[in-house]
Amino acid sequence: MIMKHTATPENGTQGYALDPKYTPPKPRRFSFRTAFHGLFLSAAGVALFINPAHGQTYWDGQTSNSWSDANWTLDITGVAANTLLGPNADVVFSSNSPANSANTTLGANQTISSLTINDSAVQSISGSTLTISGLLPSAITVGAGAGPVTISSNVALAGAANLITVNGGELTLSGVVSGTIGLTKDGDGVLTLTNTNTYTGDTAIADGTLQVGNGSTGSINVLSDVTIALGAVLQINLADAGSWGNDIVNNGQIQWISGGDNTQAGTSIISGTGSMLITSIGTTVLNGDNSLMLGGTTINTPGTVLAGTADAYGAGTLTIVNGTVDTFDNAILEISVGGYTQTGGETGFHLQGTTPANYTHYDVTGGANLGGGIVYLYQDDTGSYVPNGAWAGNPTGDIQTIIDTTTGVIGTFASDFPVATMYNQEFEQTFVYEQGETLLYPTLTYVNDVNVVWVRDPYTSIPGLTRNQRSVAGGLNGFAFLNPGTSGALAFLNAQPLASLPGLYDLIAPEEMTAIFQMGFHASEMQAASITQHLEFVRQGARRPMGDKESHTITASADGKHVEETAAVETPEGRWNIFVEGLGGNANVGSTSNAEGFDFTMYGAMMGADYLVNETLALGIMGGYAQSEASLINGGSIETDSFRAALYGTFFKGGFYLDGLVGLAYNSYDTDRLALLGRATGDTDGLEFTSMLNAGYDFRAGNLTFGPVASVAYTRVGIDGFNESGSLTPLSYRDQEQESLRTNLGAKISYVIPAGRVRITPQARVTWQHEFMDATQSIDSSFASGPGPVFTVDGPEMGRDSALVTAGVTVQFNPSVAAYAFYTGQLGRTNYDSHNVTVGVRISF
Repeated sequence: MIMKHTATPENGTQGYALDPKYTPPKPRRFSFRTAFHGLFLSAAGVALFINPAHGQTYWDGQTSNSWSDANWTLDITGVAANTLLGPNADVVFSSNSPANSANTTLGANQTISSLTINDSAVQSISGSTLTISGLLPSAITVGAGAGPVTISSNVALAGAANLITVNGGELTLSGVVSGTIGLTKDGDGVLTLTNTNTYTGDTAIADGTLQVGNGSTGSINVLSDVTIALGAVLQINLADAGSWGNDIVNNGQIQWISGGDNTQAGTSIISGTGSMLITSIGTTVLNGDNSLMLGGTTINTPGTVLAGTADAYGAGTLTIVNGTVDTFDNAILEISVGGYTQTGGETGFHLQGTTPANYTHYDVTGGANLGGGIVYLYQDDTGSYVPNGAWAGNPTGDIQTIIDTTTGVIGTFASDFPVATMYNQEFEQTFVYEQGETLLYPTLTYVNDVNVVWVRDPYTSIPGLTRNQRSVAGGLNGFAFLNPGTSGALAFLNAQPLASLPGLYDLIAPEEMTAIFQMGFHASEMQAASITQHLEFVRQGARRPMGDKESHTITASADGKHVEETAAVETPEGRWNIFVEGLGGNANVGSTSNAEGFDFTMYGAMMGADYLVNETLALGIMGGYAQSEASLINGGSIETDSFRAALYGTFFKGGFYLDGLVGLAYNSYDTDRLALLGRATGDTDGLEFTSMLNAGYDFRAGNLTFGPVASVAYTRVGIDGFNESGSLTPLSYRDQEQESLRTNLGAKISYVIPAGRVRITPQARVTWQHEFMDATQSIDSSFASGPGPVFTVDGPEMGRDSALVTAGVTVQFNPSVAAYAFYTGQLGRTNYDSHNVTVGVRISF
């Protein structure tokens, strides 16, 4: 080890001697050689450089600011005459330097032995190349009282001169530093290298700070190994996207301070007893092997730190004060540290399963101290893991130990409910799980280790659900109990925002399928109204004496003082009546808070024939076809083909009559509705039974007929069980039926208007209709993708009472042929109205 003695102006010498502990080699002969302004002597391991104090060359600057002009003096006081700079000079910018010392230029390439700057003014040296090739280590010295110094000239270190000492100030080398003898930084000041430096040999930081880069430029040769002494600092401030590939023996501290993104390359190895501090604003990536760095790592940055290896933070304690901490390229790592402390910032963990090899976690040989900070969880699009939460029927949810300690955990994170952003391959989208935002969410526990425990709240836990929504949610609870998988509808619903679940439950609920039943009830009402009108005609013809070919109508005379008999109209002798009619109608069922409404239309044709058995009884048979289509919410539909047949008859005596009908219908259905993530379609069929009794009494006053009417009708509409296909939640429907029991009470009136041999009879009928069965239809279903409970949803709620209004006209062209047209409307019923038109022809013979 060399010991240095520097002469004062009084002794005029500076010398170097071996450390007294040094064992010298075999004595050698004495040698000497001369140097500019001095003599270098060596013998038997002792070296002595004798340099007269006045041999140093001082900047005078009387001529210009160029080193190539006569701006130099050998006298620190400036008394000696100005000269040109001699070769291999020891150049000094003293505190007594006169004008033109602040900004100097080399003028040409210069070679000196050393450079010392003591001037307190801000200094800059520029231009050409400055070669420092002294026989002693000292190359550049910035004195304790010197101002900031910038050398933008290229600097070549040669000879033995590789020591740059900055005592308390700042020195920036913005030119290229070259050479083959390495670089040693000494002194407690800061040396900053901002160019692409090419020097080879080791870089040693004996004291103070060496900063590599200024955030825009700056690097050192990747072959230069760096050693940091105790108390010294290496600051890494490379350009954005810059990479550090050098090995470091760190017994001091490494500081990452870049404003951009800097990376420790995978070829870089950091070892030693020192520590690492990351304050970079951008992203710092640690891809090297730092397993032998013992002093720990502190992260206190507004930026991001990414670990690319399991040993990125060294073997000491990882301390997170601020910043985002994660793994590089979303790698799944088991990160080894000697301790774990977090008081702020956020730490990310990549999850792709429940075994340690499938998720990022910290393996802590000591303990963890938590006093804040948050955790976030995620899975990128390379993973297929779908979390499964604990719930009432499954008390054990997925668990991941993200911080595994040997001595336990003290404290907690700032929140025990981290946010998990998880890509789902089944749905090709990213789900965000969070307590209070989704049914499924992660929680943190702190028993010995820090664990992520997944929890799922019941599907019925959403406040403010409607009856139908609660029914669907109950079905989901039961389905999840019997089918505890992590795919399909459950996986999707578990990840949806709570606020959207009621609407999604509505998509699952098939309440619009209740239109099947309502269309059946409507068709039976149209059938009953048509037969009732037809039997009116049958009775009118039958009440005339059989064999009587004429019918006489008594009317008032024009002056109102006597009556007149109108011209006779021939009536048929036959007993048969045949009718053919077309019918069409529509109905609207409004929406309620519990169920969406629907509209439907129906078009069809009926024909029938009846026989007058005697003067009081007629019996008949009819058949028909109808096609109906319901328009459902979200573009859904139900198409129905209906084939109908019925027996009917009427008994009448005097003014009294009693009509009856009993019939069956075969209905074929094609269904299409918007369900969860797609359309659910199906097809089925079913039978419909209908019956009706209609009674009344006719009073006559001339051409006027009127009287009370009352009826009761029963309809049962059934469907065979079927399964839907399509969507995420196709449903299975069992065999089921709905019933309607209706009564009507009211009056009717008609009036015959002769028009030559044609009789025109307008008619009207108004009744109060009351529904005794459920005014709201319901439908039962379960999930078709697996076993589960049946859940029931209701269609829109409708009123029980309405006005049934029928109005029309019959035109009797001759005794055998008549045509008619009628309108029937159901009005005033809460949330329901219908309108129907029937047009037909009757033939009697």
